[in-house]
Amino acid sequence: CLLVPIDALIEVLKKEGLNGV
Repeated sequence: CLLVPIDALIEVLKKEGLNGV
């Protein structure tokens, strides 16, 4: 189970996406 809030997960995905681009 993940105890990390969805907001934090979204922020990470957004950061990775920006870095990927």
